[in-house]
Amino acid sequence: MRQESRSELMARVQELCFACLDLNLYLDNNPDDSNAVSMYNKLSKQFEQARCAYESKYGPLTNFGYVQG
Repeated sequence: MRQESRSELMARVQELCFACLDLNLYLDNNPDDSNAVSMYNKLSKQFEQARCAYESKYGPLTNFGYVQG
């Protein structure tokens, strides 16, 4: 299996972060959309995994908290 480069990992983190933020805004106005809630939960888990993968290899992305999971 091919290892993702630093830029590929960062792009994945950014894509998932954007998707989560976008769904969060949608859910502010449509809180009863169970499909959107399910998709948000799925993407937020993927975002967390991508963030942890990046941080474990290249260090923290923020000044607040490096959480090793």
